[in-house]
Amino acid sequence: MLPPSLRTGALAIIVFASPCVIWSEGEKKEVPEESRANDKLGKELETIYLAWKDSIETGNIEKWVANSTRFSRRSIRNAIVSRKMDFPDAFFENPIRPPSLVGLKFIHALAVGETAQAVYFGRADFQLSDSAADVPNSLLVLRFLKEADGWKFDSTQLLSLAGMTDLEAKIRAGDYAFLDDDLFIPPGEGPEIPELCPIPEVAGHFDLVSIGYETTVYVNGFAQPTIANNGGSHILLGGLKRGFNKIVIRSKKVPPPVAEDGTRPESFLEFNVYAIRESGGTEKSEHLYRYAPDKVTGNFMMQIRGDGG
Repeated sequence: MLPPSLRTGALAIIVFASPCVIWSEGEKKEVPEESRANDKLGKELETIYLAWKDSIETGNIEKWVANSTRFSRRSIRNAIVSRKMDFPDAFFENPIRPPSLVGLKFIHALAVGETAQAVYFGRADFQLSDSAADVPNSLLVLRFLKEADGWKFDSTQLLSLAGMTDLEAKIRAGDYAFLDDDLFIPPGEGPEIPELCPIPEVAGHFDLVSIGYETTVYVNGFAQPTIANNGGSHILLGGLKRGFNKIVIRSKKVPPPVAEDGTRPESFLEFNVYAIRESGGTEKSEHLYRYAPDKVTGNFMMQIRGDGG
């Protein structure tokens, strides 16, 4: 069983975000020296990840397209243009670098349907710290989707083990019981490819806390990521118009998460939306609207002005 603190405190980094597939003889791939995998599926997935990683480091757009999923490419494009930045230039200028697998311990690879993942243990370095020694031990999960021409790399998830000495000791001893948690079991079906979002007149972001609810926000008809038993700040995909913007919040009840003491918190929903203004070369957030009902009764609709009028 995965500790609740690891599940709820997981740091998810989307960088730029199946039964075992059998390659035909003509598609045999060499496993790079950097490989850490020790089984057939793991080596196949790792080869794809390393090709994707190389495309980021060399700025090779064609190679990136060939090794990444349609879902991740569309999601990345939408996120970048929603910040009124150039795609794909801004993507390749991202300071977050894909972690090397050198020094990481390969734990396992699993494929279910059209989804697969590979799990590693160690200091996965996204080069966000000045010193590699500051990087804590973590579980690095590489996620893949199977498309018409084979597996493609989709995203990473980093689960920090900082402060979890018991779990880390078990992993070092080869006790991988945590893999039974559904977090480490591919869902079997890939996500729906998002539509191309419009380039916004006004960039924005929103904060959403949705505990005990599964909530989707629609802005001018464009769906934002669905949030359930979680919270955080998100880029407003498609942004805002300068005039009136129609926002619809659709929520349905789900069981709240179980806390470490075995209790469940009360259901809670809060939504805040902001416009991003640029002044003197710096960006500032302007709060436009807050929605935090005492009781959630279903869909809620509002209209706000992107120009703050």
